Amino acid sequence: MKILSVSEPLLADWLRLRILLWPNTEDAHLIEMRQLLAEKKLYN
Repeated sequence: MKILSVSEPLLADWLRLRILLWPNTEDAHLIEMRQLLAEKKLYN
């Protein structure tokens, strides 16, 4: 599955919003997004 290019600040805001709205939801998509952000920080 291709991931759309999204600016990092927007992605971070979306993650924060998602965590606020669904604090107990730790689904595969959220975990994947966190991993992508972590990898981005490692390689930048």
